[in-house]
Amino acid sequence: MSSLKRSPKNAVASVFSLLPNSDYSRFVPQQGAEGMMLETWTAIGERLEKATATVGQEAHGKKKATTQAHI
Repeated sequence: MSSLKRSPKNAVASVFSLLPNSDYSRFVPQQGAEGMMLETWTAIGERLEKATATVGQEAHGKKKATTQAHI
């Protein structure tokens, strides 16, 4: 009977463990909200700049090809 009493306690303890078997420290943010926002917006700006440059090159290239075809 004592083994039946321990079983639910062990089940609850394993679900709500305060000392996990794995190291989750890499998932814990190392900087504050302001730093994370700055990093995110900087990355977005870089991607937008790259996309804008790519679209400009493609549009410029198509204009040249169209112009050359009409000559």
